[in-house]
Amino acid sequence: MSTLPALDSSTALPRVLARARCLVWEAVVRALPRKNTNAPLYDADQGLYLHWDIRLLSDEATQQWLPLERPEGASFLDVLNAARFPEEQAALDRRAHEALSQGLPHYNQAFRIRLADGRVRWLLETVEVHRVHDHEWSLVGVCVDITEQKQAQERLSLLMKSAHCLIWQARAELRPVTDEHTAALAKSQGTLERGHFLVWHTGGVVDEEAAQRWLPIPRHGNNPYGVDLHLARPLESREEGQRDLIAALEQGQPHHSHEFPILLNDGTMRWLHESVQLIPQHEHEWLLVGVCLDRTEAHRAEQRQRQMMTSACALFWQAHVTLRDGLFLWEVGVLDEDAAQRWLPIARSHPNFFDDFYSARTPETRALTDQLAVQALLGGHPSYHQEYAITLADGKICWLREDVRIESTGPGAWELVGVCVDITERHVADQVLHYQAHHDPLTGLANRLTLLQRLETLLGSPDASPTLLFLDLDNFKVINDSLGHLVGDKVLQEVAQRLRAAAPPQAELMRLGGDEFTVLLPEPLDESVVQVLSEHLLEQLSAPLEIDGRTFILSASVGVACAPVGNPTELLRRADMAMYHAKRSGKGKIAPFVDSLEVTAHSRLELEIELRRALQHEEIEPHFQPIFLLHAHDLLAFEVLARWKHPERGFISPAQFIPVAEETGLILPLGMALLRRSCATASTWHRQGFPVGVSVNLSALQLRDSKLAQQVEQILKESGLPASALTLEITESVLMTDSAQNLAMLDTLSALGIQLAIDDFGTGYSSMAYLSRLPIQILKIDRMFVDRLTDHTKTHSRSARGDKAIIKAVVALARSQQMKVTAEGIENEQQATLLRQLGCDNGQGYHLGRPMGLAQADAFLKSYPTLANQGELLQRRAA
Repeated sequence: MSTLPALDSSTALPRVLARARCLVWEAVVRALPRKNTNAPLYDADQGLYLHWDIRLLSDEATQQWLPLERPEGASFLDVLNAARFPEEQAALDRRAHEALSQGLPHYNQAFRIRLADGRVRWLLETVEVHRVHDHEWSLVGVCVDITEQKQAQERLSLLMKSAHCLIWQARAELRPVTDEHTAALAKSQGTLERGHFLVWHTGGVVDEEAAQRWLPIPRHGNNPYGVDLHLARPLESREEGQRDLIAALEQGQPHHSHEFPILLNDGTMRWLHESVQLIPQHEHEWLLVGVCLDRTEAHRAEQRQRQMMTSACALFWQAHVTLRDGLFLWEVGVLDEDAAQRWLPIARSHPNFFDDFYSARTPETRALTDQLAVQALLGGHPSYHQEYAITLADGKICWLREDVRIESTGPGAWELVGVCVDITERHVADQVLHYQAHHDPLTGLANRLTLLQRLETLLGSPDASPTLLFLDLDNFKVINDSLGHLVGDKVLQEVAQRLRAAAPPQAELMRLGGDEFTVLLPEPLDESVVQVLSEHLLEQLSAPLEIDGRTFILSASVGVACAPVGNPTELLRRADMAMYHAKRSGKGKIAPFVDSLEVTAHSRLELEIELRRALQHEEIEPHFQPIFLLHAHDLLAFEVLARWKHPERGFISPAQFIPVAEETGLILPLGMALLRRSCATASTWHRQGFPVGVSVNLSALQLRDSKLAQQVEQILKESGLPASALTLEITESVLMTDSAQNLAMLDTLSALGIQLAIDDFGTGYSSMAYLSRLPIQILKIDRMFVDRLTDHTKTHSRSARGDKAIIKAVVALARSQQMKVTAEGIENEQQATLLRQLGCDNGQGYHLGRPMGLAQADAFLKSYPTLANQGELLQRRAA
């Protein structure tokens, strides 16, 4: 997008926009003949693309409430675009394209941006569209901050998953019946009430799959879950619910609640309690947010309570109370003590049953009972109630609800009647629900909600100084995706057990989700103690783990953060940031939070912005490292490596910018650009009589891209490079993720005729059975197995023997599958000789040839005496 001059605005307007957390822009959009091949097409037949001229209303006002990292000289609009999430950009562009091409008068969409401090905000953008000419439009957009609403939705989704409930939201409109048409419509929908009928708009149940697992109702075709839930209710209940809801809307009530039965798949009936928040949006239009809880057990308990009330399965007592000289005198007795004793078998030591009934309560409960009664009598209240536990004669605990009615019989005189019913089952159910809301169902550890509540309590004390350890398993996703969730769940359960056994008694363990765990240490601890504890936890986790006949060696990265901090979320964020720093340091590491990590986060954001600019200006170039036939020293191919020469900072290490590219999705355009330039270069060499191949790395994101094979085929066609001269390298760990999808993509790529290689082989968990299914031609042995081959020190001699055995095994495996073996990281001639003796076909490394720029590689190629593919070229020429 190009930027127009900033709009003139009054001094008051920026303040209003900043306080309203509002961003306003206007744009002129034209469909022009396509010049930029990267611009999305508007009209393929005419070759038109969309050109935007856009400007913001008051950069300064927006910067106040939307603090983005803004390099010197960069416009706020460029910074705002860079702050968006790349994976969402295509959908945003597509939504605008649809609105313009379909002639929509307006559209809206939500998207995320990342602030300078790493936080994420959600914005809702509403755009008015006015067509000026056939291929020209005028747009005005307003963006408002909806972060709090999104966070509320996430909390609702979390509650639904952890607390066994169902959450829905919808927009509803209350329309009057004005003619025969609306009357017929209302009658057909069954929503007519007092001259109005209800029209439902967009909405639905949050997480339909979770809802169906929790509440398995009959499903009808492609109906949304919410529609089938409505149909699962009896007709009378549906009609009654609609009548009550319309009445609540007409009366302007802020919320509405009711109970209703539903029929499940197995024919059983459940009772739900539904609480609906009624949020006005426009005139006669509301946003409805509903929460349904299972109240079946409570409903049954109430039914039993009513039955007990009618069949004396309850305890009834009455009392006469008088106030004399500041003292309350009680005359109290239980109706039918024999029936009461049979129903409530308490220990007896007094002639009066009520005295023993009173004594069966704890001292705290008795004090509260007295306090409630006195407050109700002196305050003139007609009733009060209490829930408490009593101990029965056999030691069991019974929970009762006591409802007391009060009637004044004169000055300082009252008559009381009490009814006690058993609520033990309901109390147990409430305890179970509370436990489920605060604990992880897989491991039994406390969950994120509990952690935040505990931190809130601890940080509220001025003397508290808790320490939080954030643990994240290394490469767990490979285990989970390659071996299945059942195995992954067993690994997580074992990790939880090991953490319980290894953590000190005062530590509080939580599982936040996935493979993330925390250890909360409430008391202040010395840094050295925290370090020793962290090392102990990692040591316990690293012990060999046997599950379903497989042995796993686990590792984890640990981040440490300590108080004081402003709030629980900040402490958790710091621990999380430290953990990621530990993981980037090599995994299996421990890292405390330091202020410089904040600087690192800002630097990564700045690097992301620079990386986007570098891609636009083609600053990232391919460098070429030669690959040789080990037995003949013939040049076989070049591996293509990305190198970034920044105009001011010089060369930036791939270790710095490749992780940023992968996290932000920029690896997709970067990877395609390298592939395109590499194929074009190799094709030129082939035409000049130098038939070497090129080997290009694929990232995990590229492999998951459904358009990858189509893009590779198009690049080969454009460059003229034979498919057999291209090798695509995929790391073993990436290959084991989403294995079914990867296998299908590899089969499609192999069908094009290109070569496929597994990079860093031996570092993952691939099995022989899985490997035999892959269309792989080359295994590349990871350099860590080559490093110690020639190290004869005592420390590494055993490792060297082990590495030789591993290389032999890889070579044997490759031979059995008709694959070639390439050794990486060859640093000296002794290593090259050993690898030849071990049967490796090809090799690369600094000893054989360093990565070179294009000009250097071109000179190297044309001066090298022997090429492995020279015969192939001669055969093609003869043909």
